[in-house]
Amino acid sequence: PMEKIFESYIASILRKQLPPEVRMKTQDSRYSLFDQPSRTFALRPDIVLESGEHTTVLDTKWKMLSASAYNYGISQADMYQMYAYGKKYDADSVVLIFPKFDVVGAEPIFYESGDGVSVEVVFVDLRDPEKSVEKMSEIPFIEGRCSNVL
Repeated sequence: PMEKIFESYIASILRKQLPPEVRMKTQDSRYSLFDQPSRTFALRPDIVLESGEHTTVLDTKWKMLSASAYNYGISQADMYQMYAYGKKYDADSVVLIFPKFDVVGAEPIFYESGDGVSVEVVFVDLRDPEKSVEKMSEIPFIEGRCSNVL
């Protein structure tokens, strides 16, 4: 399915661009939404980046968003998922990655929860995905902006 191809491609591009001190895990399953009874509702973000005490969680979605749709067509379930990742991973940032289609601009969309979780929605132009992933260096990660990390 296209969602798996998109996820794998983004992970592959990111892996090439990361410095050695940043660890990247795909399909990380170390956390569950609940610890009792026996680790129920497993969390499995697509990509987790870690360096020292800093963590960024990235999740890819193969969906076409719309500038005219409520919340651009981002589902409430997707945002609940991102919030859970942010809390359980104690993430510095959570990033939701969509393919860029002409109906939605290339500008990132920011959401703040008010209790420490922020989600940035970014778009990857499939005509030039490496350049789009390079732009992700503007995502907060390590000690402020991470232009030297991604």
